[in-house]
Order: sequence, then structure tokens, then C-alpha cells
Amino acid sequence: MMSTLLPPGQVILQNIGLDLNVTKSLYPHSKRTHYRAAINWLSKYQPPENASNLDKIHGCLEACHHLFELEDWGVVGKILVIRLNTPTKEQLYNQLNTWGYYHIQLGLFTNLLGKLDSEWELTLLNGLGSLYNSLSNYNKAIYYQEKQLSIAREISNRYSESTALSQLGLAHHHLGNYDQSFDFHDQSLAISKEIGSRGGEAASYSNLGNHFNTIGDYDKAISCYSRCLEIAQSINEQKIKGNALCGLGHAYGYLKKYQQEIIYKQQYLTIARKIDDRWGIGAALGDLGLAYSDLGRYSEAIDCYQQHLDIAREVGDQNAEGNALGNLGITYLKMRQLSKAERHLTQSTTIYQEIGVPRGITVNLYELAIIHCMTDRLEQAKEECSQAIEISSRLELPMTSSCQALMWVIRKLQGRYSWIFKYLFKLLLKLLHILKIF
Repeated sequence: MMSTLLPPGQVILQNIGLDLNVTKSLYPHSKRTHYRAAINWLSKYQPPENASNLDKIHGCLEACHHLFELEDWGVVGKILVIRLNTPTKEQLYNQLNTWGYYHIQLGLFTNLLGKLDSEWELTLLNGLGSLYNSLSNYNKAIYYQEKQLSIAREISNRYSESTALSQLGLAHHHLGNYDQSFDFHDQSLAISKEIGSRGGEAASYSNLGNHFNTIGDYDKAISCYSRCLEIAQSINEQKIKGNALCGLGHAYGYLKKYQQEIIYKQQYLTIARKIDDRWGIGAALGDLGLAYSDLGRYSEAIDCYQQHLDIAREVGDQNAEGNALGNLGITYLKMRQLSKAERHLTQSTTIYQEIGVPRGITVNLYELAIIHCMTDRLEQAKEECSQAIEISSRLELPMTSSCQALMWVIRKLQGRYSWIFKYLFKLLLKLLHILKIF
């Protein structure tokens, strides 16, 4: 039975301008063969029973490969903008991203770059920048986003200028360039308001909320996410609505309002599953894990983190992989399973160092320093804590004071009356563990 995800094959052929009768007269024979194959894939392919999303669009992708051989870039472009019958009603090239097929989208966009008109070029550059953000290659993302921004300004495309600024803000946020990130998001918000782009405005508020969450200004974060949620609901933009709910959950978690945190994050997971947003499902599970960990429900937290880790590896998001491993490490530390905690945190740190995410490195160094305090490896703990203080101070992160307090403890443990402080330190850890604070 033909999938209802796509329009009927003959409708697709009519919309993209492919006619078998016309192609019969084409020469050479190889050219005719590729066109005939593309037409057959679009009109005759039927996905198998219980087909995956990728199986359902396999005919479209195979047709694109044949058209690439013919260098018929325009028809490939027409296939990629076919609107699918999904909950988000996205065009094919965007739906690939929602499903988490980043590498397929990357191949299509790379092949088309420089082959179509300026509007398509902006779409492709934006898509490549977004993809490299998703794949945690932030410097490459910035390269494409800066090219997009330059062309958008050259041809006065304000909408594309806004999306380029938004993506630049995301990349710089991950790299720890928070002032630059804020400026990019603020500029994107101003342009979105100017041109009446409600979706762009909502996305900018969500990104600004992320900024304020990171620097510890949770009231401002909640204000931004609430504004984002209001706009997303008014335009029925489910992805952005999910982002707002996720951000609100984080903010209330930081404020130790854990029941509100869980409510928002469960709503986010429901939306992500409804629209089949693969990355979003993983992120929502990871976020729920944080809430369960805060409440001392460690087995539930570990289950969520493990699912997040599996999805992160599936879609190729190294930042999410590092995040899931780090969260597993922190939870094992709370459970006093120190070898597991150290192993996961070390793996996470290696990933963060490879992709250049300083905030993740800082959090992990702090947690590793605690483990090494607990196992009497004080010199190692001191070195890790010193690095954490240096990075967190440079980034002006709220956790700087916690790092400094830990360094004070380490020095006392190494000092003249170390035996007293070791006893008090272990007593404090036991008390915090009983209270499920740490």
C-alpha cells in the first residue's frame, strides 16, 4: 500500500515537471536512463510494510541521486520542497532534520550548494550552518552562517539575515562566547519584530532564555521562555513551543521547583514524540533525567540519560552525547558509584574537549575534582578544580563560587590539620547524601 506521507506519484511528477514521454527523445541513452529511473522511483516505488520514515521517502531520495547524475539541480530542488503529510507539515528537506537524518540532509545540501539561485543559496547555507550546529562542529557552522549573513545583507533579505544571526548566536553560545551570542540573538529578535516574523521572534526569545539560564538570571529566562511560549501557541509552532517548555523546565529546576520542572519537561517530551522530532525526544528525556536526579529518583534518571545517549549517538550529536555521559556520571556520583561516575565524566570531558564546549568541560572538571577528593587523590583534584575555576571565571559562570569553595576544601584537606577536615568532609558528604542534596 502506498504511503500517505507523500502526495501521489503522478502529482509529484506534474509538480516538478517530469514527463516520461518527453524524456523518451533525450540523448544520449544514459541521460534518458537516469530520467526514466527518477520517474519510476517517484511514481512506482512502494515502501515495505511497517516502513520506517526513511523507507517512506526512499523513492524521493533515489530520484534525487539520479538527477544529481544529470546535474538537473532545479528538479532536485523541487523534490526537496515537497510538503509531507506529517504533524508539522514540513517540506522534505526540513523533515529530514526533524527526523534526525542529518547526514542525508548534509549530503543533499552539499551537492546543491552553488548550483541554484541566490534564495536557494541562502536556504542551503542556513541549512548547512544549522546541521553543523546539530553535529557539534561549531566553527564550521559559523563559516556557513557568516557566508549566509553576508549574502543576505548584500541582497537585502532581512528574514535570512535574521536566521543567520540566530544560528551564529547558537554556535557562539556553545563555544562559550556568551556576549557575542547575546548580541546575535538580540539583533535577530529586532529584525524578526521589524519584518513581522512571529516564528523568528519566538525562536529569538527561546535563545535569549537559554542565554539567561546559562548566566544564572533565571527570572529573565522565565520571562523570555514565557513570551516564546505565548507566540508559539498563537502560531501553532510545535517545535518552538517544545523549546519554550524545555527552557521553562530548566529554569524552574535551577530554582529547585522540581514538580514544575517535571511538568514542563513531560509536556516537552509529549510534543517531541507527537511530531517525531528525534533530537527533541532525546533532549526531553535528558531533561527529565535532570529532574528525576534532583528528586533522588536515580534509577529513573539513569534510564532517561541512557535513552538520551542512544539517540545522541544515533543522530551524531556529540554535544548531546557528552551531555548524556556527563549527566550519567553525576548521577553515579550521587549514588556513590565512584568508578562508574569517573568513567562517564572522563568520556564526557574528552568529547567536550574535542568539540570545544568550555562550559561542559568546567562542570565535568568540578565533578571529577569531587570524586578525587573522596578517593584521596588531592593533587589531581586540585589541578582539576584550578582548571574549572579558570574557565568558569573567564566565562563568568554562576558555578565559579562553587569551584572556589571546593578549592578551599581541597587546600584544607592538604593542610596542617588535614585529618580533622577529612573527617568533617566525609561527615558532610554523608549528611548531604542522606538529605539527597548531593
